[in-house]
Amino acid sequence: MLFGKKKTKKSKKDKKSKKDKKKKRDKDTLLTDEEQANPSDGLQQPDYSKPRPKGITRFCKIRYYQKFFNVSTKDVIKRVFLAMMPFNTTPIFPNNKPDLYGPMWIYICLSISIVVCGHFSNVMDFEFIENHPPKAEYEAEMRKITKGWGMTSFYFFIVPLILHGICYFFGSGTPGYQRTLAIYGYSFAIFIPATVILIPPMEYLRYATLGVAGFISLLFISKELMDAGKRYLAQKWVTALAIMCALLHIFFCVMLKFYYFD
Repeated sequence: MLFGKKKTKKSKKDKKSKKDKKKKRDKDTLLTDEEQANPSDGLQQPDYSKPRPKGITRFCKIRYYQKFFNVSTKDVIKRVFLAMMPFNTTPIFPNNKPDLYGPMWIYICLSISIVVCGHFSNVMDFEFIENHPPKAEYEAEMRKITKGWGMTSFYFFIVPLILHGICYFFGSGTPGYQRTLAIYGYSFAIFIPATVILIPPMEYLRYATLGVAGFISLLFISKELMDAGKRYLAQKWVTALAIMCALLHIFFCVMLKFYYFD
């Protein structure tokens, strides 16, 4: 009887150890070779070492754009602040690796900020400045929403494409559409806080804010793009490029003032 009890205890321990080994083996098989955790921080890191797709259909594949979104929030915030300080000599894209995460975030936020802040500005103008009947109510212009998205989309996507096309067709090379798009996208970061300052119905404040924001944005573009333009374009095309960027920025500020904050 004593020997029988000892055998039973031993068999229970063996069963328990076998179950633990099986659980551990099953857990190890859940991770594939591409999804192994990083031992330094315990987080799964995506594999960007594979080459991006090539050919005309590469633009339709997600893997082509993965490298442009391989950036941390800390890096994006740092680049936003660098774009607002154009006199700083620190390069905004170290190792020549532009990202699209920051420009897309700025594009969405600026589109919403223009419409929302413009609406509040018009309400304040209606209530405190304009002469209207006592019982009159302010009517929102919904068409400004689509026009706001259209205006920001043109400046974020079409203008960089035009600049890229000028370098491609009239120069010896191009800095790349993604880089041009990233630079132009970060240059508009200053307009997000500017739209908030434009809400109070004070005309001198609005003109001063748009002037400073436009100057800082244009200075950042010239610092980041003009060097590349000098490498690929003749001097006359660099001058034409600078004039075109300046005129487009002036037109953007004028549209912002007289269509949304007037």
